[in-house]
Amino acid sequence: MKLFVIPVPIFDQNLAVEAYYFRFQRAENPIIFDQKLTHALDGNIDSKLFELLDEVGLEPFTTGKPIFVPISNINLLGGLQRKGTIGPPPGSIILRLDSSVTSEGMYIDAIKKFKAEGYKFALKLPKEFETYRPLLPFMDYIIVDQNTANKKDAMRLMKEYQTAIFIATHVNTYNMFNLAKASGYNFLEGRFYRTPISFGETEVSPLKMISIQLLNEVHHDDFDIDKVAKLIQNDVALTVSLLRFVNSAQGFGQQINSITHAAAMLGQNEIRKWCSTAASTTMASDKPNEINKLSLIRARFAEQLAVLFKLEKESESLFLMGLFSMLDVILDRSTDEALTLVSVSENIKQALVKRKGPYFDVLEFILLYENCDWTSISRILILNNIQPEEVYDVYLGTLNWYKDLMISFEQEMPEIVEVPEE
Repeated sequence: MKLFVIPVPIFDQNLAVEAYYFRFQRAENPIIFDQKLTHALDGNIDSKLFELLDEVGLEPFTTGKPIFVPISNINLLGGLQRKGTIGPPPGSIILRLDSSVTSEGMYIDAIKKFKAEGYKFALKLPKEFETYRPLLPFMDYIIVDQNTANKKDAMRLMKEYQTAIFIATHVNTYNMFNLAKASGYNFLEGRFYRTPISFGETEVSPLKMISIQLLNEVHHDDFDIDKVAKLIQNDVALTVSLLRFVNSAQGFGQQINSITHAAAMLGQNEIRKWCSTAASTTMASDKPNEINKLSLIRARFAEQLAVLFKLEKESESLFLMGLFSMLDVILDRSTDEALTLVSVSENIKQALVKRKGPYFDVLEFILLYENCDWTSISRILILNNIQPEEVYDVYLGTLNWYKDLMISFEQEMPEIVEVPEE
């Protein structure tokens, strides 16, 4: 089963990701879209989503965090595990009741049975919620849409159901984030984290400048590995990360004598890729982890889309374009100003700043995909003679690439190697 699917993060008050939910659409016929199927916190269930989870599992989408999955009255009464519709264990999914589930006794009994097995439940608070009140004591999560909900009712229910986690959705600015946080919401969802907190009010930190210098150095056509090594040595996190990466990549216990030695072992192409990823991660270290994840996924997605958009020779530049697409958020300044700090081609600048040029079609597609603008996506697919299944395969491959990348960055070195000064 092929779906256009996006895992969307849900944050706690400290901007740590606590869970995800799906936005999705069937890919086999992108011309005909049912918007009710696109939002796992808002819309009703699509059984094809369960088929996708059975096929590929949850790990590529959530990297270990639980995910909200809509559940219908049929699935609730029929039993998920017995029918084989959901393979993941109870702790990895949160069942969000869709609109077909009411407060009738048979549904409450079914919820009790599921909770006894370890499942957690969520309910989006309806405008007329009183008819659903019998369900509320059994809910672990209560979802409140900031665009449509009655705020007074929500505040009253927070006091009444203090054991439930209240989630504010459609929080799209930092002002809304602060208001929702002050109102007592435990978790928050929305586009707020993708926007800079301020523009140019703070200096770029020395560690971020090291990463910027590193990026500028490695993207010369024939860079000097000695210069790259000296820049890496100025940042302990980059040094340790490189040693771990080299140990993992080599797969044998060869002693590493210096950072220059480690860089040389990888070679120019691999050290360029590693530096791009590691420097991006370091620059975003004071931001929510999701910022770095989004940057890297955009980079890989753009790189892999190059073939579909007949830009095979530009794949490395498209990777950089995706990587720098969040630079305004990472550096808290306008995209134009942020790009003055890094050496990028005019085509990348045109795409990111002016929204035009030969790379913009790929960037536009990625942004439309993230925003689930399925109609516009359909138009682009037709104009470029791209099959929906090809996009599905590329995006799923991108998520698996990110998962593997994080494993390689986080794993421990086989042994601690002391690096002498150069």
